[in-house]
Amino acid sequence: MRKYAGGFILLILSLLFVIGEQTVAGPCPVMPDGRFMVCHWAGQAVLGVGIVLVVLSLLHLAFKNDGMKLGLDLAVIANAVLLLMIPNRLIHLCMKNHMRCHTVMEPFVLVMGVLMIAAALGDFFFRRRVVKKEAAHGSYPAALEESVPQAAADGGSPRAYLFPFLCHFCRIHGSREPSERSGNIGKSSWCGHYRRTEHGKTESRS
Repeated sequence: MRKYAGGFILLILSLLFVIGEQTVAGPCPVMPDGRFMVCHWAGQAVLGVGIVLVVLSLLHLAFKNDGMKLGLDLAVIANAVLLLMIPNRLIHLCMKNHMRCHTVMEPFVLVMGVLMIAAALGDFFFRRRVVKKEAAHGSYPAALEESVPQAAADGGSPRAYLFPFLCHFCRIHGSREPSERSGNIGKSSWCGHYRRTEHGKTESRS
């Protein structure tokens, strides 16, 4: 559940932002003659970025891969920075400082943008630490628990035990062709000799 906490926080913040911008923290209302004030377009722009942030947060929850989540954290940070830049910087607000866009909308956008940047940064550094730990030593036990019983079911040959270990080594250290470095098994990689079939049985290829 802890792995999904960052995505939930980002989703809640982005939804609160979109709802707030459309209700209590929006730009100045339409003038009596039906014309929009200048700040209306800033409100439309921050609403669009807010919707993008909602979509990114949903994708953050949907993806299980930590690498994808790290990339989505960076995307959230970039969009939140854009959010901070819109009111009165990229798009002008009304001239009078006491108007609603200055007193309500701009502070709301700044506060929510900073909160989303903080949440995304927190999730990014937490997830990066988890990935580093798994790459260093955390993934070996899971691979062994899966491969050793299957190797025993396949007849218990040394080859059946060996190839799961070597394939896992390739995956952890990012090497697709460890056999070429060692010079022990010709031109094909160890991972090419060992695979799991559709029915869950393990077979080795010579």
